[in-house]
Amino acid sequence: MDRTPGLSGKQPSLAEDVIGVIFEMLHCLAVLSSPNTLSCPKLHETSNGTTVWTSYDKSSPLYNFNSQSELKQVQALLIKTGTPLSVLPLSRVASVCAFSSSFPHAQKIFHCVNKPEVTVWNGCLRSFAESSSPFDAILLFCQLRKYDVLPDSFTCSYVLKACVQLLDLLHGRNVHDYMEKLGFQSNLFLQNMIVHLYASCGKRGDAKLLFDKMHQRDVVTWNIM
Repeated sequence: MDRTPGLSGKQPSLAEDVIGVIFEMLHCLAVLSSPNTLSCPKLHETSNGTTVWTSYDKSSPLYNFNSQSELKQVQALLIKTGTPLSVLPLSRVASVCAFSSSFPHAQKIFHCVNKPEVTVWNGCLRSFAESSSPFDAILLFCQLRKYDVLPDSFTCSYVLKACVQLLDLLHGRNVHDYMEKLGFQSNLFLQNMIVHLYASCGKRGDAKLLFDKMHQRDVVTWNIM
């Protein structure tokens, strides 16, 4: 059916108007992101007249927002079309909001989709720690503490990895102190990372002190010393 006003010989219905507006919004998002590669997800009109997404194209604007404003436009579009927020790439939400005032906004999205937020942030931390800018992992760790996100052992391991790469003794000590408060003293993997950090930074005395306090050691621990 020709949905263009003036060409079909009749006025478009309200549903047709809504669909037209949606596609205009998608077009704007595509231009904002990558006009040469993005395509729109498919829409399907149900028997009761509502419009829903029937498939999700990974190259669509839904998966390629690059700023807080684009994320909010996509989110508004999903709400308007009755599409669950769970279709959003949560790792991208995290990376877009990590160092901005929209950090709490990302937290609300994770809560809405019943996703443990520390799991999402850990993925972001790992990417930063393994990137050419590992200090971003340390900055994100500070953000997590600022917004009361309770870290787990994976959180600490990724930020410690960044500290080792940068030989950042100051932040490494802060992470160590925080680990003590969280009760991670019995985590052998994390304890080995701390010993390795102190040894790498030339603090052999601190490394030996922690080594002596460890209730459990393995071959990795002995190799570090």
